[in-house]
This record gives sequence, structure tokens and C-alpha cells, in this order.
Amino acid sequence: MFARGITKATQLTLRNTKQFSTMAGFSGLKSYSQFFTKSNMNLKIGLLGLIGVGIAGYSTSQSYHSDEYYEKVIPANLQEGQKIDVQVGPKEEDSVLVAKVDGKYYCVSNKCPHFGFSLSKGVMFYDKVVCPLHNAAFSVKDGAAEGGPVVNGLENFEIVEKDGNLHIKVPKAKLNVPKPFDMVKRDPNDKRKFVIVGGGPAGISAAETLRQSGYTGQITILSKEKFIPYDRTILSKALFFADINKLQYRSKEFLESYGIEVVNEVEVTEIDTERHFVQTKNQDHIHFDKLLLATGGSPNRIPVEGVNSKNVFTLREFSDLESLKNNFQSSKKVVVIGASFIGLETAASVKDFLKDKVDITVVDQSKVPYQRVLGSEVGAAIKKLHADNGIKFNLGVGIKSIESQNGVAKRVVLSDGTSLEADMVLIGAGVSPNTRFVGEKLEKDNYGALKTDVFLQTSHPDVFAAGDIANYPYHYTGQRARFEHINSSIYQGSIAALNMVGQKTPCGEIPFFWTRFWNKSLHYTGYAPNYDEVHIQGSLDKLEFVAWYIKNDRVVAVSAMNKGPVAMVVNEAMKQNVMPSGTEIKNNIVKYEDIQKRIADRGRNCKCSRGANCCSARKLQQNQASQSAKI
Repeated sequence: MFARGITKATQLTLRNTKQFSTMAGFSGLKSYSQFFTKSNMNLKIGLLGLIGVGIAGYSTSQSYHSDEYYEKVIPANLQEGQKIDVQVGPKEEDSVLVAKVDGKYYCVSNKCPHFGFSLSKGVMFYDKVVCPLHNAAFSVKDGAAEGGPVVNGLENFEIVEKDGNLHIKVPKAKLNVPKPFDMVKRDPNDKRKFVIVGGGPAGISAAETLRQSGYTGQITILSKEKFIPYDRTILSKALFFADINKLQYRSKEFLESYGIEVVNEVEVTEIDTERHFVQTKNQDHIHFDKLLLATGGSPNRIPVEGVNSKNVFTLREFSDLESLKNNFQSSKKVVVIGASFIGLETAASVKDFLKDKVDITVVDQSKVPYQRVLGSEVGAAIKKLHADNGIKFNLGVGIKSIESQNGVAKRVVLSDGTSLEADMVLIGAGVSPNTRFVGEKLEKDNYGALKTDVFLQTSHPDVFAAGDIANYPYHYTGQRARFEHINSSIYQGSIAALNMVGQKTPCGEIPFFWTRFWNKSLHYTGYAPNYDEVHIQGSLDKLEFVAWYIKNDRVVAVSAMNKGPVAMVVNEAMKQNVMPSGTEIKNNIVKYEDIQKRIADRGRNCKCSRGANCCSARKLQQNQASQSAKI
């Protein structure tokens, strides 16, 4: 669903991405609106200059309203590649996005289906608009979703150029509503059986892509959780406000109407690749012709005494929230083990909600948070942000034990002999792939992830893997990699589904993720398990910076805070294979605007497909994937 022009048939398949209608309600949640109103997401800082296109609406216009439609007439004077928001209804949020591409005007929804943010504040790459929050990308020509934490697209509206004006006509019922694309329904005469193990974003993305691709056979999703697939990214960022009814991608009734069966609270304990069935905990055998494993990860529980005490928790599923919220609210002293993204997001969310009612201390073996991923300088800046907001740190030490009485944790004993009083302990020590049930049936890496090829096919031709458990050849660096991000999971689920039905489609993503705390977001794109140096532009003290991660004079990743859509631009430049060298960045030979121009030139001049399937990027991918297959 997120690729361009692989084949015409596949492109049409990918553009027919059924939208998750309930996600449109995200912007209405109190917690989400709190995220994006304070400091106005800090996106105003340098945003207009960075984007380089107009985003203001027209004042010279005429409006006509009927019972069914909003109609608007504005001057047809946009520049090529320009986009604007046009208010068509009585409220400020009743706006659409108008863009000019290749001399033609297009009109689509202006609200990102993820959190409802205005796409007019995003960045344009040829005919693609990208939301500056979480890298959700959409075609302005037809509204199709092309990437990001969504499988929703945008509604496209009638726009006619006549006599120097643009005549816009918008059905009131479709304004700011996610666009429902067609999927085929189940055909009882199609005897094929596809099974998806895992009810997360990769699983639901795969199921819908199968139906969009024309597959009419049986689809069964097996999930350990008791809920229909949902977006879990909000759990740690707004723990006290998460509402499962707002987080679920689809209703069960909707999925059933397309013949997608979701079986909840079922655990797969074994797979038989020779006889083509999976076995559940209650000894049921479920047969498959093709199998997708998308079981995600399980929180690591550190191997120390007392770790199984009643008040020691992890956070992974929505089911974890109720006991977590109750214990946080009744605790005076909380110890968070692990300065991970989950650990710090949760600590910030709880501290921001409970204020001085709770004392939170984060313990980690590293000297600064995120040291391995973001580097010492960025990690130190983030530590200061948390400390300034009341989070305490005890870093550079490990955990010796958790002292408990009658099964209740009382103190956390550190490796240096000191200890911390604790009414509650939260472990945020990363996750491990949920693949134990696979046994030795499929090839794994040293961490238990399933090794796949670029088509996400495992060592068995009828078994595929996607999401947190998939280790595949990452084309940009030639390394094998595994990405634990929602954007990657949704993308990989779609790619796996296409390959399950024989539409050969390589996995060609550039990873993107974000973290958010204290009303500030950090964006990260690329993959840098190791790097030679980190080049900082901007101010770490003000948390307005771009960090370039350089390996062998090549930019392999970027992190950014309060610098507009820099990470989105770098993500696109990596996809197009037009990134400058590390030397060019460090010596300011190639500036941010130059990278944007390189992308624009590629979009105009490259007549083959784009993204990971662009001519230059495809050569890079083929060469490095063949090398990485040996890793």
C-alpha cells in the first residue's frame, strides 16, 4: 500500500488502501489535543522557510453552500509544486488542501487521518504531501496513503479550473472523513487459507492489503490480545488518556463484512511447516496455505531476584494500563528500570499527570538516556529536559535485586550497593521477538528474530514475517536489520501480503520513528546501529537541533527536534538516494535547501518508479541486498 509504480497492477492495488475509519477520531481525544496545542507542536520554528511553499489560504474567494455541498471559488494562481489550505465551511478546520502538480490542480482532505494535523503545514515532494508529525504521506492526486503510521488515505474532491479561477466542490458528508477504499470480499469458492499470527499493525495491514490485492480466500488473524488490532503508540505517551475505542483500527463487524476473521485471546504454541498448520494452546490445529508471522515483541524482564513481585510491571498492551494507572496513582515512589523510549515516555506521561504526587527515578546502565541510538550529546540534552521536569536519574549502574516483602517490592538494590525505595517498579528494558513458538522450524538470528529475504519470505517459501520479529536485508546500508516501529510494521505487513499473493515487491523502506514527552517531539529516520561520529547543527541547549549520524562518510540516520520537517526531508532523500556525504554536511557544502532541490529534481526528471524502486535506488538496493544476504 505504500509503494509507487512497481507494476501498474500493483500500484493500483497499493492505492486501494482501505482506511481505518475510527482513527479519524484521534484528534478529538483530550490527550491527543493536549499533545498538539501546547507550543503549537513547535513546528512554527523555521517551518515556513524549511518547507519552501505557501500554506496560507486565499482571502479573495467566493463561497456557496447548499444542504449537501460546500462550494468555493478561488483564483487559479498557484505556483508549480505549491499547496494551500482553503477553508470551505464555516469553521476554521473545515478546510481542504489544494495543490498544483505538473500544471494541474488537485484537491484532497487537509487533515491527516492519524492525529488530525493540518497537512498544509507539511512538506511536498512532487505529488506527495507528508505530515510533519509522524511522516504519514499521501498522494495529492488521489489521496492514497503512501507511508507512515496510517493505512488511511485522504478523500479527493472535485476541482475545476475555469476562467482563471478554481471551482471547488466538497460533499459535506466527506469533509475531514477518512476515505473508504474498496476491498474485495470473501468468495466461498476460493479455498485458499491465509493465516496471520499477530493482531498488531503488521497483521491488520497485511489482512487489508490482501483484500485490496484481489485475494478472496480465507483470512484468519490469531491474536493473544482480547482487543481488535489497535495503535499502541499512545499507551506510553498518554497513559492516563488512552481509550481503546479510539485506538482500534477497525470494528470487528467491519472486518467480518470483508471476510477477515479475528480470533482473540488465542495463543499459537507451535507451527508445522511441513503439514502446514499452526497449533494453539488449546490444541486446535489451524491449516494454512500461506502464513504470516507478525507476533511483535515481549517486554524483557531482567533476571534478578524479586522481578516477579506483584508491583513490578511492564507496559506493552492496552490490558496493562488499568493496573498500571491504579498503581501509579497510589504510589509515592516509582522506580523505572531502563532509560528506553517506553521507560522515559511513561515516566514523563505519569509525572506530567500526577505532578508532585509521585517521585520517579529512572535507572539505567548507560551514562545518558538513548546513548547507543542517539549518541551522548543528544542523550544528555534529553536527560536535562526530563530532569528539569522533575524526573530523577541514577545512571551508569545495573540492578542487583528487587527486595520484596510478602511478594510486594519495597526496594531496588543497585549494582553499586545503594538502593532505592519503591512502591512500584516499571521495567522498560526493551523487547524480544515473540518467536519461541517457532522452535527450530525457521531460521533465526542471534536474538530470535526470523531471518527473511527482501520479500519478507522466511526460510520456508510459504511462511512470511513482518514487524518486530522480521530481520531482513536493509537496502540502504546492506546490513540485516529489524525495526520496532509502527511505521515499519504497517509497511512490512503490506509488503508481506503482496508477496504472499505472488506480487513480488521488495521491502524498500527507510525507517522513521518518533518519541514525545514534555510537549516536545524528537523525530528519527534511518538506521545507525553504529556510527563514526554525530554532527550537531543547531542548539542542544534549546532543543532545536539536527543530529547527523555518519558512518564511512555517509549519512545513515538523522534525529531532529524543533526543526520542522527535516527528518521527513532526509527520509525522502534517502529513499531517492540523493543524500549528500558526511563531509558535505559537516562543511556546509550541501545545505538543507540543496537536499530539497535534489529531491525535487529527482521527482521531475526520474521517469521510472520512485522511492525504493527508483532507478538509482533500485541499483543500490540490489547491490547491497545481495551483499547483505551473506551477513
